[in-house]
Amino acid sequence: MDINYFGSRYNQVDNPQKGTGKEGGGSICETGGAFRKKQVAELASLKKCHEDAIDHHSEEVNGLQKEIECHKNKIQKCKNDDD
Repeated sequence: MDINYFGSRYNQVDNPQKGTGKEGGGSICETGGAFRKKQVAELASLKKCHEDAIDHHSEEVNGLQKEIECHKNKIQKCKNDDD
């Protein structure tokens, strides 16, 4: 309880601008926390999306490298057959 300008006592709930911001209509900090949580979740989702794309492209690269080796072996075999 606090004492107001006129000397009467009142609770902080009566004064939404006083205190931690949890009384009355809420605070920007609380709202900012919700936005921050959403932002963190979106960034985590974006990071996972990029990691999945990297994995997919790495698998493609590995497959293409195997194909390159296969073609090199075929070229080598053709060279050996010509001799």
